Amino acid sequence: MKLSYFELLSPEPIQMPDIGHVICPTLRDVSSLGHLNYLQCLNILTMEPRTLFSSTEGRAILQTVLNFFIKENVVSLPDHPVLFVKNKDTNVGTITLDNYPELCNVICQRIKHSAAMREDASKVKSKKAAEIMQKLENGRKKTAKQTKTDENMELANIISAVANKSPSLNMINIWDLTIFQLWDCFQRLLNNNIYDMQAMAAVTWGSKDDHFDANAWCKKL
Repeated sequence: MKLSYFELLSPEPIQMPDIGHVICPTLRDVSSLGHLNYLQCLNILTMEPRTLFSSTEGRAILQTVLNFFIKENVVSLPDHPVLFVKNKDTNVGTITLDNYPELCNVICQRIKHSAAMREDASKVKSKKAAEIMQKLENGRKKTAKQTKTDENMELANIISAVANKSPSLNMINIWDLTIFQLWDCFQRLLNNNIYDMQAMAAVTWGSKDDHFDANAWCKKL
């Protein structure tokens, strides 16, 4: 389910048939939840689904995470291997091992989170395919250990950078942006900064082939 750029920018919930409505949290929502708790939610979204659905504890954790991203109320019931989505007392959807990956994908699109969900090598029938998946997982773990976190790209720093660079956003109103809107605004500011430097250079020294694209600032990212 590939969301359009308009849908990603919109603050309105995205309806997923037989599940419910996926929201994009605002910065205020993340602040209320707690940044560390938000990061834990992101980690849960990358976990192998079968691990979460195979135990009562796993479904309880998943219930808490999904309630942050789904408009309706996600409920976990004893002795039920699925999660129920309810609007008040009415059951409007069901989250199962089969449709969870697509739900997770839509959530990750809405918050511009690119981490891939881990696969379960044990459920692959082909021995060769299972070996390849295991090598991929080992590679991910090795890369995670070697890769240092870029502090410049941490959420708190992006909030500060955008609030102090944008001509209209500030530390008071930026909290109403959705996560996706923040990252989109950050990317636009980066592009516009480059455009401004190129425009100044073109005016001062001229441009290659005497051509400067005056509409570059509004091209699609």
